[in-house]
Amino acid sequence: SLRKAAVSTFPKAAGIVVTTEQCRNELPEKIREKSVFLPNPIDPAFLRNTADPEKSHVILAVGRVDANKNHAMMVEAFAQVAQEFPEDTLVIYGDGPEREKLLAKVKALGLAERISLPGVTADVAGKLSESALFLLSSDTEGMPNTLLEAMAMNVPCISTDCPCGGPAQVMEDGKTGLLVPVGDTAALAEAIRRMRQDPAKAAAMGRAGGAFVRLVFAPDAAAGQWEKYLSEIAGRAS
Repeated sequence: SLRKAAVSTFPKAAGIVVTTEQCRNELPEKIREKSVFLPNPIDPAFLRNTADPEKSHVILAVGRVDANKNHAMMVEAFAQVAQEFPEDTLVIYGDGPEREKLLAKVKALGLAERISLPGVTADVAGKLSESALFLLSSDTEGMPNTLLEAMAMNVPCISTDCPCGGPAQVMEDGKTGLLVPVGDTAALAEAIRRMRQDPAKAAAMGRAGGAFVRLVFAPDAAAGQWEKYLSEIAGRAS
């Protein structure tokens, strides 16, 4: 298996790069000692402009529409608060095996005019720039690119606090976004309510999240960390 192969081959590596700190902490001690988290750089397209979430009523999600992303929970959470925020809409971009099932759920809830699934978009940055809030409802994630991209554009974000720990590593709950338990529809609905009841506070969280992500994941910052680490590895080898 892959796990057995990792246990047998990783100790021989000069260095090991992991996608999240939680992944690193779950490794055996001898492997963990030579592992490090390094950020992958964000596409510069998400650094050219920032959103103005206080002027928008679009709640956005982007990702493959499959069971792991758990968009059904997102739809159900939006349904719980939809009457409180009659101008808001939920737009889920992406395609996948759960799309038709999700469309049927939207229709059954009577929210076909408030929740849309337009399919795949080639302009994620443009859609984020026009959004009030970004949602990630996954059961598991590494370091999710879409969350980083939304944060980089100062969009207020809500995410499940899912393994393998990427969202929790980049979001401080209540300061740079909101984290909710995996599979907890009521908690997600309450988080949406908190954000939408106070757009100014939500926007402040978005700006704080954007500042952090740009500091760590902007291309120059990320490349600098990779260059430093690879130089250290090369130095040890020589």
